[in-house]
Amino acid sequence: MRLLHVLPKGVGSILFVESCELFGRFGITALLVFYLKQSLGFSDTHAFLLYTTFVALFSATPALAGLFIGRYVNYHQSALIGIFFMMLGNLLLVIPETQLVYLSLALIAVGFGFFYPGLTTLLGRLYDRSSGGRDAGFTLYYMAKNIGALFAPIICGFIGQAYGYHYAFLLSSFVMMIGFFFYFKMHANLTTIIDEQATHPLPFSLTVLSAVIAVFVLYAVLDYHLVNYLIAACVIGFLLRVAPFMKQHIKVIAIIFALMFFAIIFGGSLGQGGTTLNLFIMRMVDRHMFGIEIPPSVYYALDPVFMMVIGPILAIVYTKLAKRKLEPSSLYKCMFGLITLSIGFGVFILAAQHAMQLQGQVTSLYIVIAFIIFPLAELFIMPVALSMITKISPKELTATMTGMWMLSQSVGSLLTNSLSKLGAVSFKVDAPAAYVHAGSIYRYGFSATALLLLGSGVLMGLGSYLLQRRSQSARYLVAA
Repeated sequence: MRLLHVLPKGVGSILFVESCELFGRFGITALLVFYLKQSLGFSDTHAFLLYTTFVALFSATPALAGLFIGRYVNYHQSALIGIFFMMLGNLLLVIPETQLVYLSLALIAVGFGFFYPGLTTLLGRLYDRSSGGRDAGFTLYYMAKNIGALFAPIICGFIGQAYGYHYAFLLSSFVMMIGFFFYFKMHANLTTIIDEQATHPLPFSLTVLSAVIAVFVLYAVLDYHLVNYLIAACVIGFLLRVAPFMKQHIKVIAIIFALMFFAIIFGGSLGQGGTTLNLFIMRMVDRHMFGIEIPPSVYYALDPVFMMVIGPILAIVYTKLAKRKLEPSSLYKCMFGLITLSIGFGVFILAAQHAMQLQGQVTSLYIVIAFIIFPLAELFIMPVALSMITKISPKELTATMTGMWMLSQSVGSLLTNSLSKLGAVSFKVDAPAAYVHAGSIYRYGFSATALLLLGSGVLMGLGSYLLQRRSQSARYLVAA
């Protein structure tokens, strides 16, 4: 309780709204593929395509909106519009009609684009006006994220399995509604704390109209599978922004682009948690415990649980290594992340092989072991790479590079779609021969992913060694 007393006024409200948003978001991402297949009759391939396109837009929209928020739209209005659109999107998803599903996902993606830059900037602004407690506040913000990611797959998963997915989405929309009305109520109070207007403000009605237009643009992107073109246009725009600085900062920009390349491979592989791995757990894993059938989405919650356990332990290890001057450089940590994730997929390979031998379902212990390894791999690479990008980017390009980092996550989602197709199963898995056939398909897909990650890790380690050996300045840039 003492910790809460030192936090600036308004932080607790922001954390509550963020936890509501994350409950709604993770409730959808954990169940979307199941919903598309079982309620709308999508094939594995079609469900994977829509899921990965949606996730790609989730990464792209904040990067794009960040170019305008603060300049034409103030942060309060941005967050308010964002959470309202996400609330509508969650509510529309209750209706199992394909075109309405596309519209709801477009609303959620646009809403997140407005919400994320607005709310996170407001949190930072509160601390700009505070004398202390910044680390504590951002730690609580991180914990709020993991709480939403933890409870949504469990609660929505059990409701979806027992009563139907539309009831699970109804719950997520209700939680989002609570977040919206809470933010609407606290909006005036935050405005008095942070009286910050956009530099070139647009009328609120015009801002809302722009958001509505963006929804229909993203609806077309989802319906006609145009996300590749949208991301390509965004990448070209960001590269044009970086081009004038290329000659002056060539070494730094090259390192950042290399980080993004390997992060795409990592994120594209890890993203299968919502596609191939989800369906593998549903079809090939014995999920019964104490007479209760565990929904496959509940396993989705293992990642944030182990993330919260492993994170502090890893921080202690880094601290002790640093005292002995043995802490590996940032690039080597990223290398460990790629190789560790390949080991995690190796566990899934063993599970698929075991299912083929049994000609039936395997123990869920495989999944628990893999989902201990996955967050460890993520902690090795994702926060380290982002921290490194913000550290070494030229001051005039920090915001641009952060936006490009988010776009690289979109590209990673496209890679997820390609990798997921390798593990797509087009038949019902309910007989011994079907388990053998499905197991061979999954084993092939997981093996391809594991080899891609292992090769990328080796390549990154070799490149890091050569870079740091030949360049003193590079050793400084990539130091821990």
